[in-house]
Amino acid sequence: MNESDRLRLRGRTKVKEAFRSSVYPDSLGYWTIGYGTLVDERKGGGLTKAEAEYLLANRLRLAEQDCESLPAYLDLSPPRQAVLIEMRFILGASGIREFKRMFAALVKQDYEHAASEILNSRMATQIKGRAVEMFEQMKTGQWA
Repeated sequence: MNESDRLRLRGRTKVKEAFRSSVYPDSLGYWTIGYGTLVDERKGGGLTKAEAEYLLANRLRLAEQDCESLPAYLDLSPPRQAVLIEMRFILGASGIREFKRMFAALVKQDYEHAASEILNSRMATQIKGRAVEMFEQMKTGQWA
């Protein structure tokens, strides 16, 4: 099959499958996502490691773009920016914006207080060791 045939097949599949941005049960009840991509392990579905790597890179890129509008973000060192990107990845766009005291501290360049807001959060109870690493990285400005 040549590239023209592959593009034609892809176009037809997109029309027939329709795009769904979140998982849904297909006509047989198996979990599916996107354009009919089977992810239900009961039927042998799932993502390849390459697909997961692509999704991770893409989602981190989107998180980084979103973080550019956060207070003080552009003035931070890359390790501190990385903490905010990771938080945005974990919590989503609205979740990270709830850290108002952390952002107030970042604007004042009070990195110790900003870091303490990470540990004093519900997120920290869910990602214990990871939160400690994020705390240290925010506090010191060095990669943990």
